[in-house]
Amino acid sequence: MEELNQPLLPGRQVRSSRASHTSESTADGSKTVDPKPPQTPSEPPKKDTTAPDSPSEPQRPEGKQETPTTICSNGDQASQGDNQASTRSLLEKPQGRGFCAGKNPLSESQVRLLVGLHYLPHEYGPAAKSLLQNLTWLKANCQYVSANGNKKKALPQKVEEWRCRAGQFLTSCDQVVYLHEGVVNSVNRAVLYDLYPYVWDLRNTLLVAKAFISWLEGRVLSDSSSSGSWKNCFQWCGTTSGSELLGVEAEPWAFKGGLCGEMQLLLPLGTTPELFIHPPPLFPSARLYNIRPFHSKDKVELYRMVRQLHQRSRGQPDLSVIHPDFFGDRCLGAALALCPEYSFVLEDELGVCGCVLGILDVRHFAKRWQASWLPAMRDKYPPQAPGSSGHGGLKEALQCFQEEQPDYPDSLLFHFPSQLRLDALPELVDCSVSRSLLTALLTALKANGSRGVFCEVQPMDQLRMEFLTKLGFLEILRVEASAREGLVLGRLL
Repeated sequence: MEELNQPLLPGRQVRSSRASHTSESTADGSKTVDPKPPQTPSEPPKKDTTAPDSPSEPQRPEGKQETPTTICSNGDQASQGDNQASTRSLLEKPQGRGFCAGKNPLSESQVRLLVGLHYLPHEYGPAAKSLLQNLTWLKANCQYVSANGNKKKALPQKVEEWRCRAGQFLTSCDQVVYLHEGVVNSVNRAVLYDLYPYVWDLRNTLLVAKAFISWLEGRVLSDSSSSGSWKNCFQWCGTTSGSELLGVEAEPWAFKGGLCGEMQLLLPLGTTPELFIHPPPLFPSARLYNIRPFHSKDKVELYRMVRQLHQRSRGQPDLSVIHPDFFGDRCLGAALALCPEYSFVLEDELGVCGCVLGILDVRHFAKRWQASWLPAMRDKYPPQAPGSSGHGGLKEALQCFQEEQPDYPDSLLFHFPSQLRLDALPELVDCSVSRSLLTALLTALKANGSRGVFCEVQPMDQLRMEFLTKLGFLEILRVEASAREGLVLGRLL
């Protein structure tokens, strides 16, 4: 413990049990004061919940509401809303930190958790065993909480047990997220850069697993669904090798080892290395992130985020002043209203900072869009809206709801029946969480039987095209998407 918590100083140093109160230079050149000496083993470890001395970041408008964690035990009844509320527990700690500050020592509990997650090459510690056992059990028994299952025949004891074990799994994932923060803010910078790639990789994998488990209840389809079967999606887990599943001779590097590899293989998209194998960022960040399913109360924050993105990229503030919800209704409204079960939200310590929206069956969605959503938008945004006179750009934007949108060709929807849209604020410190956010949606689509997904990208958006290409998306022939404005990128699931 004392060895891990000692700062790295040049030359030979005599390490004493009591830390000295000297100044240490950080990466940005400022001086920081060494933390207080660690607690003695006789005292229980306490988690430091105070904010650092560094100036806090500016708060975003319309901040989020925080909800305490709910863990069911001893037969306590936990509703689905309480289980979903527990996924926000890791964001309760108010922080203003961005990049690593290097002030706080690792606690004894964090060191034990770190050792348990990376125990031996062929043996897992207690923490890793608990994660694997809970995820395996939740995956194998998710039919008790499926969306189209027979709830009358479902055993209440099984449903309650599933919710309790799901709460335990989510709590364990939160502990790993806090461990990632503790390693980044540890005093010993040599330990940070030695352990950071492994802790960062495990953090991102568990963000996807946590979002997937939070999504399962009330959303996953059971055997009777015509769209797909959760058993067909999970039947290969632990029984089929990667080469047999892919139909090719897989290279050894395609599958990671250790706890990350085991967790990856337990997910529906565990055999797609391009979604999980990426180098860590050059500059470690201690900011806390969470990925969870969409709630109805998130609509205001998502609309505000999309409005900000459009104002920055296209410079149309007049339209947002006259119709504040126009960009939200145009980009997100239909998916949030007609199929909210395939929407995920990314949030940090300041609030919502990203979202990804999915459509399982584009053909069925287009019929509902034409029947219900489009008429409502035409009534809400008439061509001669008040205040639109003299604004050519405003009239042109409002005209989008009056024109008939062309259908996607059948040749496209045959291989790629699902669609997605990803939006995130550019202020994200760790861009890898955007990849985890997209992976969470692809995992949900795969679990309910989708065999392919596509998205539209503007030709000038080179950053987005590069981001999607690294995740296995390929540009489809332009003749397949000739009726649409942008490029269409797709990938098989």
